[in-house]
Amino acid sequence: MGEMNAMQLHFVEVMCESLLHGMFAVLVVVVIWLLRTHHSMPVIHKVMFIAGIVMFVLSSCHLGLVIQQVTVLDVPLKNAQAQVSIATIQFLIGDAVLIWRVWAVWNRNWWMTVVPILLALASAAVRFTVVADIDNVLLFSSDIASALITVNVGVCTLLIAGRIWYLQHRIGKLITDSPSHKTYTGIVMLLIESGTLYFLSQFISLILDSIHNPGVHTVLDMQIPLIGILPTLIVLLVHLDMVPGTRAQATYLSTIQSEFKASPRRTNGSTTIGEGSRSTLPGVDMEMGQSSFSGEWKVASRSQTSV
Repeated sequence: MGEMNAMQLHFVEVMCESLLHGMFAVLVVVVIWLLRTHHSMPVIHKVMFIAGIVMFVLSSCHLGLVIQQVTVLDVPLKNAQAQVSIATIQFLIGDAVLIWRVWAVWNRNWWMTVVPILLALASAAVRFTVVADIDNVLLFSSDIASALITVNVGVCTLLIAGRIWYLQHRIGKLITDSPSHKTYTGIVMLLIESGTLYFLSQFISLILDSIHNPGVHTVLDMQIPLIGILPTLIVLLVHLDMVPGTRAQATYLSTIQSEFKASPRRTNGSTTIGEGSRSTLPGVDMEMGQSSFSGEWKVASRSQTSV
């Protein structure tokens, strides 16, 4: 069997992207239903769900441009410019969702998001520079911007998965009879929340581009709805409390609180932690202060870890 010609490749591109776009449409319907019915939803979840809807609109526009590219003989240059621009905005929004998860699982530590934010902005700047150059936009497939995006997603994946593993490891150290998290469901949820599937799609496109495989264009077109599906799915699972990140953070905080309550209480004369001071335990950001009535430590509420 010989190699596929250009027309066959274009047909495969449209069919694959259309299939993923249909899956994205089902996910967006669920998101809209949640927005209409869950009135007590946290604001950050609403913002992320709206971002998912925006990504679906962008994915629809990109699919229309691809169909125009396949069916029209004389395709204008603005078609290619619009496709790259839409892909760039799609990547930015998808990266923003991953950066939000990094911020959330690292106990709202903004310093952990500095490198991912810089990488996302750098890749967007390169792509928009390509869009501005009409002569090079037709040659654009996967360049330094794609490498920056792949590195950024890889960094976010390591930060999210590493943090969750650390929290679960600490919980296992503090509670000897803690339930095991090494289940198939837990592994799948961790792969989704950490952005591993997102990273794999980027990595595959880099490999195909490096070996000059014509299938790279099909993979790049498939990434547009896929980049919308995976971050939106992360937000959905976080909202439904089905991913390990939020639960690991809350469990760790409650475990530390139990350890404080189980330990001998300090007297007012012997305490070295003043009211409003912070815990120095690794990986935890608990606001602590001694109550004048009960003498117990006040720990951050679970709502602070529900993001």
